Amino acid sequence: MSDEPKKSSRGGARPGSGRKPTRRVVKLTALDVVMRRRESGGKEPLQVMLDAMDDVLMKEGAVAAFPFAQACAPFMHAKLGQIEHSGQGGGPIQHESRPSIDPSKLSSQTLQDLLDARIAADGR
Repeated sequence: MSDEPKKSSRGGARPGSGRKPTRRVVKLTALDVVMRRRESGGKEPLQVMLDAMDDVLMKEGAVAAFPFAQACAPFMHAKLGQIEHSGQGGGPIQHESRPSIDPSKLSSQTLQDLLDARIAADGR
């Protein structure tokens, strides 16, 4: 017999095995990309679309600006299917019905007060 140790076909480190050394790659989140672009003075694509929509709205009106608004909407408003709907404390949603008001039965002063309150709430 020889004095050399037996080479087992199982277990143990093997030359050339394992992860190869690579340079570290930094992954940026979407927020990082936006913040870097802002710092460098560039605009995000959404801001470019909103600016174009504003220009068209002022020059040609709402009908011409509608395609821009339609293109921007998914980036500004979440889809209802992606929002968790629940009531207070995670419980079921409570529905509340309010009696409707018939404006024809209100006095002109009451109507004016309601209108003034609405205008004040809108900040006009």
